[in-house]
Amino acid sequence: MERFPGYQTLPQPLSGSVVTIGNFDGVHRGHQAILAQVIEKAKTLGVPSVAYTFQPHPAKLFRPQLAPPLISTYTQKLDLLESYGIDIAVEQPFTREFAHYSPERFVTSILHETLGAREIFAGFDFSFGKGGKADVQFLRELCEPYGIKLHVIQPLSFESIVASSTKVREFVLAGKVAGAALLLGRPFVLSGHVVQGDQRGRTLGFPTANLDAEQELRPARGVYACYALLQQQRLPAVVNIGMRPTFSTEHVTIEAHLLDFQGDLYGKPLTLEFVEYLRAEKSFDSAELLVEQIDKDIECAKDILIPSGDSH
Repeated sequence: MERFPGYQTLPQPLSGSVVTIGNFDGVHRGHQAILAQVIEKAKTLGVPSVAYTFQPHPAKLFRPQLAPPLISTYTQKLDLLESYGIDIAVEQPFTREFAHYSPERFVTSILHETLGAREIFAGFDFSFGKGGKADVQFLRELCEPYGIKLHVIQPLSFESIVASSTKVREFVLAGKVAGAALLLGRPFVLSGHVVQGDQRGRTLGFPTANLDAEQELRPARGVYACYALLQQQRLPAVVNIGMRPTFSTEHVTIEAHLLDFQGDLYGKPLTLEFVEYLRAEKSFDSAELLVEQIDKDIECAKDILIPSGDSH
């Protein structure tokens, strides 16, 4: 997949394309359905498929205090778009200057003159142009003179739940990681590097990897069954997100205990796939009681993560 940081950076205008436009935060199953249609149509027409997206998320420019935490980093979003088969991703810097583009300029300069769009796929609630006041009906009217066909995609539901980035965030923030996975079509992940902790887990007999996560979105505090992706390995793990109330920690930590793993993790990249919420964070009267609970957490996680009959 070719990646361009803005429509102005394309070396030359495209002679034709099929385009989808959106933030694509999390690239959930609703997004995936649109991408599949875009790719199929592009192959039929013999032109490249294009995902036109934005950085930062527009809400971060206009309402930074109210902007939602992003499900995926911008790099992860582009990697996901590539994994689903998009040919070209244009990641438009969302500046105040760009935000003032009129709907007419957006269609003429970007979609028609630069991307050579023949067909466009957009969500039913897509808005664009200065103030975001132009809707899909206005987009259709602006596209008609250029012979651009617009497909408006209605929302998709899974188990009666509409797939949306907002709903994924709600699930993750509530600790309902299985619900988030349903809408994402894959587990919610946190990724980053392992940093030095206070090694409290090691003294208890349960060494943990302290993750410095890149993502803005964090699951609710609690204990989770996860898979840890480490150097081409996918290992079962118990992950605690919280303040570690038994030891009066003052900041939220993400600590992963990798089951049946021996080795030094400091400084290494680590990705955690959240599979299921196990229990809420709670304080214990003694380290011994905490150890007893961790043993239970590990057994519960094994039941979820390790298939019956596995040698582990």
